[in-house]
Amino acid sequence: PQPGEFVEAAAEKLTIYPRSILPADGESVMGTLADAQLWEALDEIGISLIHPIAFEQAGRVVGDEILPSIDGGFDRISLQIEPLIGTEDDVRELSRIAAENGALVAGDVIPLHTGLGYDFRLATMNFETYPGIFDMVEVPEDMWDMLPSVEGKWDVEVVTNEEIQPFIDAGVVPGRLEVLLGDPDAENFSGWATTGEVEGVDGADRRWLYAHLFKPEQPMINWMDPSYNGRLTQSGDIVRHVDMGVPINRLDALPFVGLGYREDSDTLQTFST
Repeated sequence: PQPGEFVEAAAEKLTIYPRSILPADGESVMGTLADAQLWEALDEIGISLIHPIAFEQAGRVVGDEILPSIDGGFDRISLQIEPLIGTEDDVRELSRIAAENGALVAGDVIPLHTGLGYDFRLATMNFETYPGIFDMVEVPEDMWDMLPSVEGKWDVEVVTNEEIQPFIDAGVVPGRLEVLLGDPDAENFSGWATTGEVEGVDGADRRWLYAHLFKPEQPMINWMDPSYNGRLTQSGDIVRHVDMGVPINRLDALPFVGLGYREDSDTLQTFST
């Protein structure tokens, strides 16, 4: 919220995509970015901020495996550093080296969505108030046969515009969403996806509908749920960045935190709250 101070402190910025870097022998990506010779060069050309994009763990949890990111690190599933990129100590060291050269390190906060990670799995198991993190709703059992089939218990499936209509009519979900993908098939995506049957912590089986504005593997965070859980995930993320010496965070897709109807159609649109 301090753009003037930000521009004064970091007038020349370098954005780096860590997942595209081949690290030095024996070093992590973050360790490579902390190299003294690199910083001599950066200092010479006046770089005052380095921004490694989305360096936290991302992807999808399937059983006891973590599958790779499908969106360049923007399907976050943890506050931990992506093992392919480095460790928390590596980030702290990068922050220290940057400070010695009069520069800052920036990170990312992603307030729109997560990946299909631990939080999402606990939400589908109806654990405590975890469903409040996401825009998701439990589907009445007598309507399960109206949902598309889902093969495995870790899988999800897109719900089409035609398939979602009975759930809109029944008041289960508020309406369709415009999916923001450059995929021709996305024109028929309702903005909702479904899980298969998931056994909850209470032993009951449930199926869920959840909102997504990009890929169905990126469930949308709920900023309006009274549990405040969605906001807590983001607040914790910011605090963790600052604790690692990363005082600046880029807000990714910040406007997509509220829902309302378009004036000219029955399609929901996203807006900033």
